[in-house]
Amino acid sequence: MTVREGLMPVLLEKVYQLIQNQLDPAQQPLVTQLGEHLFSNVAQDDLTKRNESDLYGALVSLWHHITEKDSQALSVRVFNPTVSKHGWQSTHTIVEIVLPDSPFLVDSIKMTLSRLGLTCHLMLNGPTHIDYDKQGGVQSIHQGKGSLQSLFHIEVDKLNTKQDMLALQNELVGMLSDVTLVVRDWKPMVSQLQLVINQLEQQKKFIPVESAHYQETLNFLRWLGDHNFTFMGYKEFDLVNVEGDTELHPTQEVGLGLFSEIKRVRKVKLAQFSDAARLEAKKPFLLIITKGNKQSRIHRPAYTDYIGIKKFDQNGRVIGEHRFTGLYTSAVYNQTVESIPLIREKVQRILLASGYRVGSYAYKALHNILENYPRDELLQANEK
Repeated sequence: MTVREGLMPVLLEKVYQLIQNQLDPAQQPLVTQLGEHLFSNVAQDDLTKRNESDLYGALVSLWHHITEKDSQALSVRVFNPTVSKHGWQSTHTIVEIVLPDSPFLVDSIKMTLSRLGLTCHLMLNGPTHIDYDKQGGVQSIHQGKGSLQSLFHIEVDKLNTKQDMLALQNELVGMLSDVTLVVRDWKPMVSQLQLVINQLEQQKKFIPVESAHYQETLNFLRWLGDHNFTFMGYKEFDLVNVEGDTELHPTQEVGLGLFSEIKRVRKVKLAQFSDAARLEAKKPFLLIITKGNKQSRIHRPAYTDYIGIKKFDQNGRVIGEHRFTGLYTSAVYNQTVESIPLIREKVQRILLASGYRVGSYAYKALHNILENYPRDELLQANEK
């Protein structure tokens, strides 16, 4: 049961009365709007162990946070409130987050807390419009005007040192900054994929790949761009000969998403690769599809997928790579294998190689196994 159902609980009525009694008259309607928005979907069980003074204190604290930050900035505060310093208290450490609204926020915050071994005891969150005047003052909250902001009041396990609280704050700021980069560059990354596809179509006669596989590869890339891949980073690389070795060098153009940060992009010597990977990098195949070596901090805790699209010169030699990283969308795992380019061909080859008669029990059983196989793993699986 939520507080929307039935009459407003007595506890919240007392909170709103405190707003009327203790705040400046100009702030009273704004803080009341904030409270009505934040408490609109909270379960009553989450409020039963809290008193009106502490709920009022938490609400006013978030209000001050909103008014003290720039409307387009990301702001994270982690603290242990005390009556002497803050006018309220909690048995938990408080995390306040205020930032422009975007996708992936709630899941990514929960992932960060889980990764750090912290239990989330309460999360009050709601994207809402905040209308600022020219001086940066708040004019209205949740009235359909102004910029859309995401507001979070989160209570986690008590952290007893400033060092631990600062570590949590830094981790959240880093992750949310990554979310900002990914969301900012999502459309440019999709556009960049289309540019790469256009280049491949123009260079078809130079690419030493059989026609059927070439077309299926283009179909796969188009499929990726059709809301089947959450793009998180893009960077172009050149294959360069350096002192008897071959290296992948990032081009001078700025990358996109996570790869827009220089610290995430570096040159790589092919000599550092395994023999198999080194050969794969130079083979005249269009794609390299593999997994990254780190779990994503955004959206869901899976190892990121790496899509490398090779570049060719007019002699058909590999001269570089367009590199995309991200995650297949959740919808992909519900698509039939026959609808996904590259996978559908691989499934047919496996079924044909099995020797089972089409329509037989064994054939259907194998097909069912492949149909239920994770799509990202099926793309990389060795058919043997």
